[in-house]
Amino acid sequence: MLPASNLAAEIFLRFYALNSSVIKYGWEMKQAFRGAALLWLISLPLGGQTPAAIIVGAPRPVTPEGSLFMAPSWSPNSEELAVTTANYQGVYLVDITGHGEPVQYGDETVSALGVQWSPAGERLLVYLVRYEHRRRHGAIGVIDLSSGELTALTPFDTRPTGEATWLSGGQEIHLNKRGASRVLPVPGATLNKQTDRAASETLYYLDRGQVARLTPGTGEVAAIETVPGRKLNLKISPGSTKMVFEIVGGHLWVTAIDGSNPVDLGPGYRPSWAPDGTRLAFMAATDDGHQYTSADIIVVNADGTGRVNITATEHRLEMNPAWSPDGRAIAYDAMDTGRVYVLEVQ
Repeated sequence: MLPASNLAAEIFLRFYALNSSVIKYGWEMKQAFRGAALLWLISLPLGGQTPAAIIVGAPRPVTPEGSLFMAPSWSPNSEELAVTTANYQGVYLVDITGHGEPVQYGDETVSALGVQWSPAGERLLVYLVRYEHRRRHGAIGVIDLSSGELTALTPFDTRPTGEATWLSGGQEIHLNKRGASRVLPVPGATLNKQTDRAASETLYYLDRGQVARLTPGTGEVAAIETVPGRKLNLKISPGSTKMVFEIVGGHLWVTAIDGSNPVDLGPGYRPSWAPDGTRLAFMAATDDGHQYTSADIIVVNADGTGRVNITATEHRLEMNPAWSPDGRAIAYDAMDTGRVYVLEVQ
């Protein structure tokens, strides 16, 4: 027999699914109803656990209807989102109030896959892609948001572009390519090599699918032994005490920063840390081998407790969560509507 809290949740979900299929509400009305209903639902004790998040109100669309935008990434001040279009082509900035149209930065070569804001929010680190004679060429680039200028920092190359990360407080970029590390200067940046590099935190990145650690002051690189398997989407927690990553063909894992104390979060993709480093959001999805059949946003404590589905829709595909730096909201996109949404959480 189910515990009372689980039974109540199951009854409610069946009732809501029935209502959704019989009563022909407009979509926005459904969203408002769902928001209020989920606020009640996820407040229920989960097997004696406190849920890792409680939603506040209904999801709010911040991109226009009729256009496809996805893969949101928050500005450091939590006031803007960098988003992209189909196939990660182009990067646009949108105001989280939803007022105004998305503004494009850069050109058609910009790929927003893995876009990174500089710590001060004045630049975007982007990957560049162009095709010549049907062959893909990639490079690393930076967009200056004040001038709109796009600068390629590496030559276009048919070989893998590598992994790039901000370094020295946004004054340099670290690039790891096929096991070789190098530092790229940023146009317009004023670097003090002694103070900026000394103040840089230890850098963690993926080197050919495995976690590596770079100490900026010394340049020392060391491999980190942790859960076996090739890794994707490595994200370091604020404060650099934990890390989360996907195992190719496997599960989502949280470990201590040295790779110890692994916590298996089960199947999951595209993790995003809360700014306090105690919780994370990720995407739970299923597919039939050709396309996604379900996708929702999950929030969980870093120790694996308090797991809660904050979208819980039957026919909507919510993906690519991003937790705001101020901790007040999670942005995500919905594949079937083509819009980006902001959902306030506690």
